[in-house]
Amino acid sequence: MELITAEKSQSFYNENLDDIVSLDDSPWKPLYKEAYDLIPKSKNSFRIIDLGCGAGRFAMFLKMHSIKDYIGIDFSSVRIKRAKEYVSNFDFLEMNLKSRECIDLFLNFDIFFLLEVLEHVRADISIIKSVPVDKIIILSVPSYAGNSHVRFFSSLEEVIGRYGQYITYQKAVILFLNGGKRFFILKGIRNAIR
Repeated sequence: MELITAEKSQSFYNENLDDIVSLDDSPWKPLYKEAYDLIPKSKNSFRIIDLGCGAGRFAMFLKMHSIKDYIGIDFSSVRIKRAKEYVSNFDFLEMNLKSRECIDLFLNFDIFFLLEVLEHVRADISIIKSVPVDKIIILSVPSYAGNSHVRFFSSLEEVIGRYGQYITYQKAVILFLNGGKRFFILKGIRNAIR
């Protein structure tokens, strides 16, 4: 469902940092586990890119599970700085996901994580379409309208209806967190439809 709200600016995400907590205190840790479990079995044979990585909590989860080839991208300079401090041996870049410079990096990666990102941007379809064909996409989106959301999804069918033209889905999980809020986590392959 589209909301009549504008995307939040970089300064919004630089200034609103209440959601930055340790991985152990993160309400998103169960979501990270579900997403991690969707990585194919030979986990370290893949290059992972985390689009909208925030302050690096998912990166820390991956590090704790022995993932080695990872890069995180976010447009918030403060969150990238925090990510670099929190997970010092991973690479983090401050970039806009819609920039040519960012999209040019995509050819170097095998798995694209978009965890709790697509509901924040109007150009969600453009971001999905910028992932190279035959690459793995693992995404999550919420079932509720949040302060910084431009959309949310009422059902798994709604998620598939929005992105299914561009992703051939392999698996879907519905996760209940935070007082019964639903999160839709999907894994698929970027197909050739432009």
